[in-house]
Amino acid sequence: MKKNYVKPMILANDELAEGIYLASGDGDCWTISVSKDQADAGNGASTFRIQANHSTNLQHISSKTTMVISFNQTISSAVFEGFSSSVSGNTVVLERQLLADSYMSGDNFNSMLRVVGEDGNTLQCTGATISCTKEVNVQGNGGDGN
Repeated sequence: MKKNYVKPMILANDELAEGIYLASGDGDCWTISVSKDQADAGNGASTFRIQANHSTNLQHISSKTTMVISFNQTISSAVFEGFSSSVSGNTVVLERQLLADSYMSGDNFNSMLRVVGEDGNTLQCTGATISCTKEVNVQGNGGDGN
């Protein structure tokens, strides 16, 4: 049975610790959380901990993982180990190519994203999504998870 995707909402609450936790734009495929780790106001840099998990209940092959992370200010550079990065305004896109014959179910990471913005102290994550590019598996099933 295919589930309908419901876009996650971001709610701000200044009384809570900083952090964003969203289900991905790919239904039950990925989950992601982003939390600020530390800031270096002198050069505008901040590090953010990204934790993500690819469900272990999958039957599809993933040939690419894509994360889109948004911030509250313009970003000049971003580095996340194992992923290529591109920056446009306040958005960072991180991509990782995978082997097309790899299921990657149960894939997860807990790594640091280094971002340079205008002011490291006030730099905040405002949203995050993660998804995978699904491919047909060797048994001939489609890339829809079946």
